[in-house]
Amino acid sequence: MGHRILYIPAILAESKYQTAGIFGGFIYRSTDAGATWNQTGISGNWLGIAVCSSGKYQTAVNNGGRIYRSDDYGITWSLVSITGAWYDVSMSASGQYQTAVTNGGLVYVSSDYGANWNRSSFSGSIAHISVSSSGQYQVCVSLVNEGKVYVSSDYGVTWSLKYNGGVNVNGCAVSGDGKYMLAVWSYGKRIYRSTDYGQTWNAVGGTGYWRSASISEDGKHQVVGDINGVSVISHDYGVTWTNCGASCVAVSMSSSGKFITKVKDHSSIYISSDYGATWKTVGFGAYWFDVSISD
Repeated sequence: MGHRILYIPAILAESKYQTAGIFGGFIYRSTDAGATWNQTGISGNWLGIAVCSSGKYQTAVNNGGRIYRSDDYGITWSLVSITGAWYDVSMSASGQYQTAVTNGGLVYVSSDYGANWNRSSFSGSIAHISVSSSGQYQVCVSLVNEGKVYVSSDYGVTWSLKYNGGVNVNGCAVSGDGKYMLAVWSYGKRIYRSTDYGQTWNAVGGTGYWRSASISEDGKHQVVGDINGVSVISHDYGVTWTNCGASCVAVSMSSSGKFITKVKDHSSIYISSDYGATWKTVGFGAYWFDVSISD
């Protein structure tokens, strides 16, 4: 995907700041790499959470028509005056470039850390969005019986259809430089990977009810969450995949790939600090819907 503690980049622990949202509940934040979680923000149906690399800038969206942003590591949140049935949000490493999508097919972009938003030229059905470190490369996928994958190389201003799978796509992810991308299907039960900035796509891995995905900065480490079965992980740029713990509705990986956090509806939060080899249960059971962690 923490907070008003004096921010000194040189001494910050990796993935120190983490934020998760509950559907029909509050936003929760962690300032100790996911070990403990505390309530912040206001109540809502939080469907999308994004946290910048340092953790300072954070944005949360809900399907009640609200975008909230924080510029103090998630301590306080302010309402952005733009309405829509928001479904997901993602941001660049610095937090300057952000993109939010509605389940009605609207795409809005911000280039000032989420303070102001402008509608892009996109037209279609959208469910999830992922933004590269620079913000230039972005990938979004449709949800409602379309299975389409769209890619932008101009900070989300214009979009091109790059793949049409014909069934629901439930998640996507992009590496730091935009070269590696993932799109995961729930009903099609396939993982699709691109290694050329989203221009071409090929099926990889096994089948599952895939729900979410995350990629390390260099693209080497990739993780995909299964909503019903077992999550899977790759340490060779998505070529081969192995099981990595329980199912989840959302997953977020640090830039190095070492730290991973997963959340699941009506369940707890799961964290790993060894590239997904082992997992620890933290937090408490809730209808968790999304999570994002800092570098």
